[in-house]
Amino acid sequence: LAATAAAERTEFNLSFTEPYFLDRDFSAGIDLFHMTRNLQDESSFNQRRTGGGVRFGYPLSDNWRQTVRYRVERNDITDVASDASTFIRQQEGQRVTSAVSQRLTYDGRDSSLTLTRGLYSWFDTEFAGIGGDADYLSGKFGSSYYVPLADKWIFNLLGETGGIVTTGDDEIQINERYFLGGSNLRG
Repeated sequence: LAATAAAERTEFNLSFTEPYFLDRDFSAGIDLFHMTRNLQDESSFNQRRTGGGVRFGYPLSDNWRQTVRYRVERNDITDVASDASTFIRQQEGQRVTSAVSQRLTYDGRDSSLTLTRGLYSWFDTEFAGIGGDADYLSGKFGSSYYVPLADKWIFNLLGETGGIVTTGDDEIQINERYFLGGSNLRG
């Protein structure tokens, strides 16, 4: 359970995972979320996202794991400023996304709790177009590398890249695009 309440963003997340579903190394989980964002200063609109999903994960080997997920989300773009760009004004309204995705992970770290070295990588794909209004295919690849520098000092190098293309006649909507920024971007 997680919550954030701030002047420009409010977020509620409820997630539950059973790591040994049916007494096997098979995880099953649910996710529910609701988020509102005031993007008037940056992009001249407000956004509200509400949705949920189910996910299942299973090992492929000692280091490889596969997770499959279904997600449905309602996205509302509201209060678009009159001086906003034509693109943003066209985005106003409600949009439903129904998507299936998968995540393939490689975990070569020496420990998941007190790690000192190793590599953790992931490859995500998502297809939206199973009902709803969104039609796209997206992919992301990322990796995080840990190496000890000194006693109790671990250096971590992390990177992620992704792309998205439409699979229908419409262009990629603003709520589906990638954006730079936030607390993760350095340099």
